[in-house]
Amino acid sequence: MLIASLVFCLLLIACFAAGWYFSDQVIAVRSFTVEETYQCEVDCGKLVPANWEALPRQEVRVASPFGYELYGIFIPVKSARGTVIITHGITFSLYGSVKYIDLFRMCGWNVLLYDHRAHGHSGGHFKTYGFYEKDDLKVWTDWASSRGEVVAVMGESYGAAVALQAAPLIPEIAFIVADCAFSDLPSLLKYHLKYNYHLPAFPLYHLSNLITRLRAGFFYEQVNPLKAIATLTTQTPILFTHGERDDFTPTQMSINMYNAYPGPKRLYLSPGAGHGLAFWTHPVKYTEQVGEFLQENGFACVRN
Repeated sequence: MLIASLVFCLLLIACFAAGWYFSDQVIAVRSFTVEETYQCEVDCGKLVPANWEALPRQEVRVASPFGYELYGIFIPVKSARGTVIITHGITFSLYGSVKYIDLFRMCGWNVLLYDHRAHGHSGGHFKTYGFYEKDDLKVWTDWASSRGEVVAVMGESYGAAVALQAAPLIPEIAFIVADCAFSDLPSLLKYHLKYNYHLPAFPLYHLSNLITRLRAGFFYEQVNPLKAIATLTTQTPILFTHGERDDFTPTQMSINMYNAYPGPKRLYLSPGAGHGLAFWTHPVKYTEQVGEFLQENGFACVRN
């Protein structure tokens, strides 16, 4: 009996440790430093230092409703028609959004880049995949709207999922470009458990889910971009883009959201592109898709 009890206790400890580890991989995964992300984009040719330094830039700091500071960089243009807020992917920083600036800046839009909570220069502890980040994005749209301008959002991966979840909170948003977003966090995590860890969802997913709720205040099921847009009452135009060969966030997720969204929409699948590479693999075609999307929704490109 004593041995059986000891084995049972050891199994419980092992299960808890495994659940904690997976929770860590979800909400406390290490972010790259600002310096690392900057250098990565430079090394990949996605950020040209001379071009970046030549841009007019203004550092902006706003207060999150959850008690920490959020950091951003505002890049204005003359006679702007509005501001596009660009949100980056997980573990990165606002420098991952620099490659998208000219998509909008050359058409007369200001651009605002910012670091998510627990990334870059922003505060906050856990990464929550939109559960808290959607309210942070609302703060940024309020800041941009206070300038008396139209506000739109483009997001990549994690940032795209944040943008889609924020849409119900921001009825005035002009449009959204969602690049390689996940449709719901449970499906994404179970996908990674199967293909990256070669493990079934039970019991690790469920233990991790409970531990994450205790640590960060949310269940994975509460992070659901597809549900957020499927019930959206506004007619916000959304462009869904995704790499056809994305094995990090399955391409089908964007297809599912496109099919579920009842409002104005467009879908572009970038041939041969992996995760977060839809634009970089086919920049001309991607730019055309964004331009056509803007034009058909009343925001035709007006080049400055």
